[in-house]
Amino acid sequence: MKEKILVVDGHNLLFRMFYGIPSSIKNSEGKEIKGLVGFLGSIKKLIKEFNPYTIIVVFDSDQAHFQTNN
Repeated sequence: MKEKILVVDGHNLLFRMFYGIPSSIKNSEGKEIKGLVGFLGSIKKLIKEFNPYTIIVVFDSDQAHFQTNN
């Protein structure tokens, strides 16, 4: 049996959860946490659906990390 690896675009998923959840979810300090709650809920749903051996969550960077050999 092949082991499943789940790769998630973390930045995209977090962005979608933050702006896609209409209700406001706040912590005890009053800070908005709906993006985090939605993100973790989505990850939990993906685990249940695909039952992966490994999960890799990748986030974008604000700096370029590529190199060209010209």
